[in-house]
Amino acid sequence: MPRAALEVAVPLWQLLLADQFPLLDQWCQFVQEHYKKAISRDTWNLLLDFSRNVKSDMSNYDADGAGASREHCALPGQLH
Repeated sequence: MPRAALEVAVPLWQLLLADQFPLLDQWCQFVQEHYKKAISRDTWNLLLDFSRNVKSDMSNYDADGAGASREHCALPGQLH
């Protein structure tokens, strides 16, 4: 899947990550309000990695660390 429409991506995330990603509601809200593009494969992969590795309180999240950019991993209120 090279790119997925936002209208397809959000329901799939809600189905696939509902019990695995405590920040899923915030992520879905963010992309629906601020990310009006199709979702790239890179974003899918980064979100999966983020959901598996970042604690729900984000205490181990490094916005300046290597890997995902702030644009891909920012949650509401972090990207302005």
